Order: sequence, then C-alpha cells, then structure tokens
Amino acid sequence: MFEYFWDSELVGWVPWVKLVPEYVHRPELQFNQILVPTVDTVRTTWILNILLNRQCPVCTLTFTASLSLSLSLSLPDCGREMHL
Repeated sequence: MFEYFWDSELVGWVPWVKLVPEYVHRPELQFNQILVPTVDTVRTTWILNILLNRQCPVCTLTFTASLSLSLSLSLPDCGREMHL
C-alpha cells in the first residue's frame, strides 16, 4: 500500500522508488549535511509539500535524525511558523 502513489498524468500507480533521485556526492558538504535520498525521505517530503501548500497544520514525529535532517533540508522555505 505504501510502496506506490497515484500519478494523475500517467493515470496509474507508480512505485515511490521511481521518484528517488540518484545520489551525487558533493565533497564540499560537511558530514552532517549529507543526505542520501531514500523512498522514505522522498515520500515524506512529497506528502508534506502537499499539506503545506494547502496550508494544513502538520506535526511530524520522527524516529531518526536523518528524517528530520531530510525535512529541514528539503523544505527550507516553509516560513517562521514551521519548527523541525
């Protein structure tokens, strides 16, 4: 159930893994700034973008620091009201 999303352009179910970009190493980044995209980070960012664009209140609880880092790096312009 959670491995696919509905693509309205293709009019069908597509696996999330198709949206995961290839990791490109950037040596200038510090270790704590490196983010390797995964299905979980892509899926969570996609869902949060939809909710935030609709100005829905969102509370996220993450089990790992990597997901929190992913959200803060991928949604940097959310405004002052957002706390990660």
